[in-house]
Amino acid sequence: MPGNLTRVLDGFVYRSGSPTDLTMTPRADDDVSPDIREAGLSTWRTLEAAVKPGKRGQKIDLTQLDPTVLGCFEDEHGHVSIVPIDGVGDLDMMKLKEWAATRNSATPHSFTNMVLKAIVEQNVRRPA
Repeated sequence: MPGNLTRVLDGFVYRSGSPTDLTMTPRADDDVSPDIREAGLSTWRTLEAAVKPGKRGQKIDLTQLDPTVLGCFEDEHGHVSIVPIDGVGDLDMMKLKEWAATRNSATPHSFTNMVLKAIVEQNVRRPA
C-alpha cells in the first residue's frame, strides 16, 4: 500500500455537496489518477474537514459499500479515497475511468448508486 495509507472497511466519512449522481461520481479531469490520494471520491472522517462552514455534506457509512469492488483508503490526516479495486485490492484504473465517464450521464454507474445508498445522513450542515 502506498506510504501511510490504510485500507478501511468501516466507520463514517463525509463528502461535500448534495446527495446526487453528479456529486457522488468522480470527475474525469482531476479524480482519475494512479495516486490513490487523488483518485476516486474524496471524503473525510470529520464533517469539519469535508465541508466549509455553513455548507452541507453527506454522511456515508463505509460498511454499506461492497469491499470487493470499492476500496476505501485513509491517510494520516483523515482523508479517505473511495476507489474501484481489482481482485487483489489495488486501484483499478480502468474501472475508475469507466466510473468517471458516467458523470453527467443519464444513467448513473453502479458505484455511484452504491455510494448514494450508503448515505446515512443527508445534507448534514456544518455550522457557519
